[in-house]
Amino acid sequence: MKTVFLLLAVFWTALFLTITVSAQEELMPVTVLKVPRPHIVLAEVCCNGKMQKVRIKLAGVKPPLGNFTIFEQGKAFLRELVRNQEIYFDFATGHTPEEEIWVGFLYLRCRCEEGEEWILINGELIKEGLAEVDVETAGENQLPYLLSLEEEARNSQKGLWKTRKPESRKNKTEECPSCVR
Repeated sequence: MKTVFLLLAVFWTALFLTITVSAQEELMPVTVLKVPRPHIVLAEVCCNGKMQKVRIKLAGVKPPLGNFTIFEQGKAFLRELVRNQEIYFDFATGHTPEEEIWVGFLYLRCRCEEGEEWILINGELIKEGLAEVDVETAGENQLPYLLSLEEEARNSQKGLWKTRKPESRKNKTEECPSCVR
């Protein structure tokens, strides 16, 4: 069972990296100004030649509203992760800049001696057990990857999963199979 899970995690990671590398040119640079919640950031972005402040909801991230300690740890983790970093944004499928709150994915671009690495910030929160997967906003292209990160956090008993018994999410992923987000 562990081997199957490990193979699936490797597959989804490889798929995610392929999607990320091919989508790099579509990413929008943003400057994170404030982190009011572990799933929402206030950012500044250049749109149509002028700087604009926007609220961004991290797609696929559901904060632990009932657990104040983990909620605050999530905010602190996100603040630290984006501090003085190159951050990029991409809209989740089905969302546009016309919305009052932008919904999408934040990426951290790391340049190191080995080359360049892209990190999905939404996924890092879930992998650390500081948030659950929000199946409503994850989008079908990222949902399997985010669910594999949540499973990894559960198995490692990180954050939320230290004391909480998780319910199965397998049925929830098919709530609306014809919907594309």
